[in-house]
Amino acid sequence: FFPFSVTLRALDPMAGLPAAADQLPVAQPEDPHVEHLRKFQVWQVAYCRDMVKVLHHSIAGRGLADGVTMVGRAFTCTGPDIYLNALESIQPGQVFVQGGCDDVHAVFSPGWTHAYLAPRGAVGVVVDGGVCKSFQCADAATPIFTKFISPSFAINRRETTLNKPTSIGGHTVSPGDIVMGDKDGVIVIPQENEEEFFGLFDQFMEANAQFGKIAGAALAKGTPLTQEPALAAMFERKYQNPEAYWREYPGWWAEWKDKLSEKDISGGTVGFYSGDGTK
Repeated sequence: FFPFSVTLRALDPMAGLPAAADQLPVAQPEDPHVEHLRKFQVWQVAYCRDMVKVLHHSIAGRGLADGVTMVGRAFTCTGPDIYLNALESIQPGQVFVQGGCDDVHAVFSPGWTHAYLAPRGAVGVVVDGGVCKSFQCADAATPIFTKFISPSFAINRRETTLNKPTSIGGHTVSPGDIVMGDKDGVIVIPQENEEEFFGLFDQFMEANAQFGKIAGAALAKGTPLTQEPALAAMFERKYQNPEAYWREYPGWWAEWKDKLSEKDISGGTVGFYSGDGTK
């Protein structure tokens, strides 16, 4: 995760990025749900497809390093231009989310993460417009996700309406929604889904990890996964509840955990079923 410390000085938009000197950290708000998600990767949370919105794949990370994950609360604005009141109103722990952009102009530049966002404790950028000077994105102070790259800046405007629902990547994002992104893309957990999602997510992850261990043991024996009884039972649950099969994992594991020996779950987790995000 990015260290949110920056130089607090003016930024010439035609110059390079600020030097990493005289840096002071910006305190982040206490947010147990956001903090909890920092332990995971986007693909793991996206399993929960009935609880999570997956933005269109055109909204992609620019210059992201492996292992970088952005998690924060949506701060929203809408419009095709650059809005100074939006850049200067974002708060600690928030992700700058801008919808309603056109298909030509850049509404963001990497230097602005240093000039506007990081000094205020913001943790990321998601826009459905372009980014200019994309070669600087790898050195930005926060992760940047945009629809495209463009050399043409949008025009500056004094203000736009802030913190109203906005449309981006085929979905509506509301202020306060959890926004999470990495190299795989960007997802959103609506606030109205949080209580239900977090009430089940850890149980799902634990059971999914056990599924991976059983799969690893089966493959080591040369057994097709669908012929391993415990796995076959879970596959059947998936067939019966295809749009929300993540919900089936805890019940499946409760049914099978006492039926399996240590040998059945030894040998490690296969990478494509990894439940801990390390493979």
